[in-house]
Amino acid sequence: MKLEHKYSDGIFNKKIVIMGIEPPPLGGIAVHNTRVIAKFRSQSNLITFIDVIKETKARAKLGYLFYLIEIIIKSKPDIVYYHTLSLRKLPVELLVLVLFRLLFKYQLTLIDHTPRFFYGKSLFYKSVVSFLLRHIDKQVFIGDSTYKSYRENGIYISKNYSIESPYISPDFNKCDEIWSKYPQDLKNFIARRSPIVLINGSAARLVNGVDLYGFDMAIEMFNNLNHLGIRLGLIVVLAEIGDKDYFDQIYSKIKDNKDIYLLLGCNQEIWPIFARVDLFIRPTCSDAYGISIQEALDMNAAVIASNVCQRPEGTILFEMRNQNDLNKKAETILRQISFKNNICHEYQN
Repeated sequence: MKLEHKYSDGIFNKKIVIMGIEPPPLGGIAVHNTRVIAKFRSQSNLITFIDVIKETKARAKLGYLFYLIEIIIKSKPDIVYYHTLSLRKLPVELLVLVLFRLLFKYQLTLIDHTPRFFYGKSLFYKSVVSFLLRHIDKQVFIGDSTYKSYRENGIYISKNYSIESPYISPDFNKCDEIWSKYPQDLKNFIARRSPIVLINGSAARLVNGVDLYGFDMAIEMFNNLNHLGIRLGLIVVLAEIGDKDYFDQIYSKIKDNKDIYLLLGCNQEIWPIFARVDLFIRPTCSDAYGISIQEALDMNAAVIASNVCQRPEGTILFEMRNQNDLNKKAETILRQISFKNNICHEYQN
């Protein structure tokens, strides 16, 4: 079954509070929040957005909760969309939202983007969350792997739930405008190399000792293909450093290679780059969907991704953390691209 984004459809002329994150850094949840806010506003809804991470840092935990209560009282929302359960060590926000729902009668929808959150949590924590979830109106699971994580951890699932894609199309008319803001040395790198592979992630991060975004696999793939005589350019896009020790390990492997370009601190949308590369890879060890996969496909780039969750139609899957499988599939695609490019070049001449 193809996943689609549906929960924002048909919502007009409502007062809406959205709790989530906005860029920077520019990760999948932040991209989704930005686009869904734009969609809601285009449907004549009045939006109040709370950036949970930034507000918590600015006000401290207790001050943030009072701020949240103040927003609810002042805005008197018809709907509250809550994206941030997996960012909390304790479900205090959810408790506040459930209690004030009884008073203000708003519709409360939980949107969960993270399939790895509940693993390792205590039975008590899971029981508290399950109790609170019985008092909300709807659950939206981003990706089948997120839904599966609730089932495997015994977390309550409402009868009113949906499994959805987080993908909302960007404004493709802004492609040239966004591309113009990228550094000239990136444009020069792309102009002088072919084929080009891109990998991205919000930060260098390990999950249970494994590279979340698979940057280690991308570097190994690059080295393997070079050994086979396939000269390519590799673009590594990171919104922020993240785990500094692990970032340093990655950087030490790529810093002296002129065929690898690190775009660090990238906090604008990257989909215009996809129109200028040949292959996008997403070798994640845990994922819910992958907005960037659909963006790459929309920009006519080939895509290889790990089989950790349901992927958009057109994605070439490889077995998660199987380096040999990734290498072989990348080799096949890049040889096909090189052959096609050579035929086109000969025809033009």
